[in-house]
Parts: sequence; C-alpha cells; structure tokens
Amino acid sequence: MPNNNKWDQSDIASHVGIATSVFNDITGMMSESELEFRQKILRFLMKRYPNANSSLYECADDWCRQGIQHTAGLVKYYEAYYNNPK
Repeated sequence: MPNNNKWDQSDIASHVGIATSVFNDITGMMSESELEFRQKILRFLMKRYPNANSSLYECADDWCRQGIQHTAGLVKYYEAYYNNPK
C-alpha cells in the first residue's frame, strides 16, 4: 500500500500539536532515507512505549540529527533523556 502523506501528518498531529509545520521542517531537512530511518525509530519506540507522548518524536529527531544509523542504545538513550517518570 502506498504511503499516504495526509494520514502520516494527521497521525503526527494527534501526538504533536503543531504537526504540519514540524512535518514540513523535517521533510525539508532530511533525505528520503533519513526520513525512513526516523520512521523506523518511531515505530521501534512506539512498540516499546505505547502510551508515551511527544517525547518519542523529540528523541527520534535528536537521534537522527546525531547521525546515528542504528537502534543499538536507543532505549537507554530514551530512558535517560526523555522518559521522565512523574
């Protein structure tokens, strides 16, 4: 099934209030392969933390900005910097 960009943006909107501008900023800064890797990271984190908030997106963006091309250490990184228990 082809990727439906309208669905992708609305899905992000349910998690991040300013989704359209964030989505447009990200797509302008990342190549297609980087966006695909970011999507892989988000899926990975969402399976592990299904009730998490926008911190998953922030973590995925930071992970990609650092140029890391694997998920080894991602869970520990998320837990150390983004998964703040309340």
